[in-house]
Amino acid sequence: MYDVKKRMKDKLLDRNILEPLVDKTFDEFKNKNGFIEKENFIPIINDIYRTLRLPPPSNLTIDMEFKRLNKRKDGKLNKDNYRELIKDLIQVVINCL
Repeated sequence: MYDVKKRMKDKLLDRNILEPLVDKTFDEFKNKNGFIEKENFIPIINDIYRTLRLPPPSNLTIDMEFKRLNKRKDGKLNKDNYRELIKDLIQVVINCL
């Protein structure tokens, strides 16, 4: 089973798959200045949880995740921060298999 998970992770995190996913979804959610602000982040996280059929995240969970990803502490996520979120979510999904 570990081998299957490792192969899935390697495939999903492959640049040729990951980067188009990050580009497409980041472009959908970014504001006119090219960032994702917290008000845009909340529906993204809620949608991801709903898609994964998980209970809605608490406000505390959303706050903690946003703070963790907001490395510059400026209230905005850039594409690199967002890529990290997508990688983390891929790992969570693979771990649930």
